[in-house]
Parts: sequence; structure tokens; C-alpha cells
Amino acid sequence: VKEPVIWHLSHHYRLRFSVRFAAISHETGGYTVLDLTGERGDINAGLAWAQEQGVEVSALGINGENEWAI
Repeated sequence: VKEPVIWHLSHHYRLRFSVRFAAISHETGGYTVLDLTGERGDINAGLAWAQEQGVEVSALGINGENEWAI
């Protein structure tokens, strides 16, 4: 972990989040399942920034107009 990714998404892109699951391992790396809530443009911009940082982003589904689970 080189950057505080979730903090950055929350503070720089005004996204609210809920951590649904997280796992980390020195051997294999880790992942976090988040529910992100915010304006669609902010979500898109925040996820684009995360990908630029090397974070693999996968959408799991959409729950309402302004809520996405990743």
C-alpha cells in the first residue's frame, strides 16, 4: 500500500463508502469490496484516479442511481 486510496476517494472526490469485505496477504496482495455513494461524475473520476494508481477496479453491480458497488 503506497497511497491511502479510500481516504483519497472520500476527501478528493466527495465519495461516501462502506467497507463490505477486505483481505490482505504478504504473499498474494489484497482486495477490498466497497459500496461507494456519490455523484456519478465523482465516482467515475475517483475510479479513474484509482486505476491510474494501479488499483484494479471491478464493478459488482449498481444499487440505485447514485450508488455503485465496487
